[in-house]
Amino acid sequence: MKKLRIDFMFAAALILGGGLAVANDAMTNVPNVYNATPDGPSETWTPLPAGGIECEEHEEINCKAFRNSEGALSDFEKGRAQ
Repeated sequence: MKKLRIDFMFAAALILGGGLAVANDAMTNVPNVYNATPDGPSETWTPLPAGGIECEEHEEINCKAFRNSEGALSDFEKGRAQ
C-alpha cells in the first residue's frame, strides 16, 4: 500500500508540473509577424520567415508583434525590420 501511494504522488506531481508548464507557455506571446513596410505609409504585417527577422534600433517604428487567432496585434517590439 505504501509503494502504491508513493507512485500515485509521483504521478500526480508529474501531471501537475506538466500542466503548469503548458499553461505558462500559453501565456507567453512570441512574435509571429513583422512589419514588412517599415518606411511605408502603413504597417503591413507579414508572418515571420523561418530564419527570423532582425530589428535595427528605432524608437518610433514597430518591427515585430504577436497576432492572435482573431487578428489582433499585441506585444510590439520597436525597431526597423532587416
